[in-house]
Amino acid sequence: MRYSSAGPDGVPDALFDLDAVTAPTPAGRTGGSGGREPGRGPDHRFPFRDSPAARRLLPVRSVYAEPAAAGSPRGRQILARFPDAELIEVDSHWRIPGLHGNEGNVDRWVRVKGETLVLGVKKTLTTRPNGRSADWIAPGPSNGCAMACAYCYVPRRKGYANPITVFTNIDGIIAHLARHVARLGPKREPNQCDETAWVYDIGENGDCSVDALICDNTADLVRAFSR
Repeated sequence: MRYSSAGPDGVPDALFDLDAVTAPTPAGRTGGSGGREPGRGPDHRFPFRDSPAARRLLPVRSVYAEPAAAGSPRGRQILARFPDAELIEVDSHWRIPGLHGNEGNVDRWVRVKGETLVLGVKKTLTTRPNGRSADWIAPGPSNGCAMACAYCYVPRRKGYANPITVFTNIDGIIAHLARHVARLGPKREPNQCDETAWVYDIGENGDCSVDALICDNTADLVRAFSR
C-alpha cells in the first residue's frame, strides 16, 4: 500500500514517505508484493535513507558502541551503513568519557548530533501508562535526536553533548511490547487517546524519522504493530 506524504494542496509535507522506512529485501530474494527488485520500494525507488541527501543530513563520522551492541545483528547493520566512521568501544552508552563529560563539546552541540552516533543495549524494558496523547509509553528504540530544541528535556542528564543513541536489541523491545499487548486484551472503554485501539508512544525520547535513516528499528516497530 502506498502512503502519500502530500498535504491537502498536493505539496509534500514530510521528509520521506512511510515506504522509505521499509527494510530492503535480502539479495537473491524477492519481496512479497509483486516480487520487486531487492532493495527497492513499491515504486521501484531505493529507500530515501540510501540517498546522497540522507547521508548529507546524517554524516556520521564516529560511532561509540558497547561490544554487545556492535556485535548484534542490528549493530552490524548500522556499522555497515557507516563504513568510514571511526568505531570506539565503550563500556556503556551512558556517560561516555570525552563525550558527555567534555565541556568543550558545548560549542559543537549541533555538529555532534549529526557526526556522532552511540550504539547500546537497552537493559530496562518498561511500558509506562500515559493517558494523554497515548495510553502507554513504550520502551524507546533510541535516545536523543539530530535537532537542538531549547526546551528538550532529554539532554539534561547527559552533560555537554546529546548525540543519537540507538538501541540494538529491537527484538527484545518488540517481544516485550507483544507480551504487554497480549496481557491487555481489547480496549473496553473509549478515552481521549482512541475509542477502540490501545495507543503506544514508541518515540518518547527520540525521533523515529531520524532513526529510520540509521537502521530498521522504526520499520520493525511499524510492522510489529501492524500484525
